[in-house]
Formats: sequence, structure tokens, C-alpha cells
Amino acid sequence: MSASWKPRPPRPVPSSSGDSPQWDKVCEAVITIITNPQEGQPLMEGRLKEKQVRWKFIKRWKTRYFTLSGNQLLFRKSGKSKDELEDIPIELSKVQSVKVVARKRRERGLPRAFEIFTDSKTYVLKAQDEKHAEEWLQCLNVAVAQARERENREATTYL
Repeated sequence: MSASWKPRPPRPVPSSSGDSPQWDKVCEAVITIITNPQEGQPLMEGRLKEKQVRWKFIKRWKTRYFTLSGNQLLFRKSGKSKDELEDIPIELSKVQSVKVVARKRRERGLPRAFEIFTDSKTYVLKAQDEKHAEEWLQCLNVAVAQARERENREATTYL
């Protein structure tokens, strides 16, 4: 399973952290993806596993196809029949935070997992590897900030 998004070649971006060239490359790619999306194209898409909790001790990971585009993160969920598919939106302006899974849980085998906190639900997602998890985390954080900024701008326009 691999994410099927392809970032456009990064434009030069001044290094803000100076920590590592690898980190700077990730930041450049994220900035390019978010600031220069091709018209009508998703910012990022690919398969992630969503943690499903039925009862306190039964936890399963379901593979979902996620698309980050515009003000929404959509994921495709299969219905009761095999042919039935449903797109579930997560409104980015309603996301409170996106964080890497807590250190203790990472040490127990979730190094590539992250959480999306909304008013009504917490989504625990895991990527195929740590690199993809970091890319999703970066893109989601930037997209959430942009969605909030857009919402604030629209709210002040109507005042």
C-alpha cells in the first residue's frame, strides 16, 4: 500500500529550522503541495488504516482511502454490501488538532500513527511507514490552519 499522490517539484524555500536537510525537504514539499495545488486536484491522497474500537478490548484496523482536498478530508468507507461505498467528510475547520500518537503508545508498535481530534470524534490513523505518516501529519496541519484562516476571513467579511 502506498500513497498515490505526486508532489510537484519543490520551489526553493528558505530553511527555517536548519535542523536537517531531510526535514527541510519535507517542509519544502509540504509548502509546495499546499500553496500550489493544481486546479481540481487533491492535495494528498492514499490509503491509511483507521482504528476501529467496537468494545473496550476489541480494536481493529480498517483500511480506508483518504483524500485531502479543499476544506475537507474525505475517506471512503464501504457499506453493508461490497458495491456500496460512502464518502465520509471530516471538515478541516472543525479539527481541533492533529498530533502524532503519544510516545508510550508509539513504543508499543504505533510509530506511524497519528490522531485527528474533532469536536465529536477522535480518529486514530496509521500510515504504511513513518515517512508517509510524517507527510500526512504535515499536510493535515497546514490544511487545517488554512481552513481555519479561510473560515475566519469569511466570518469577518459578513460582519
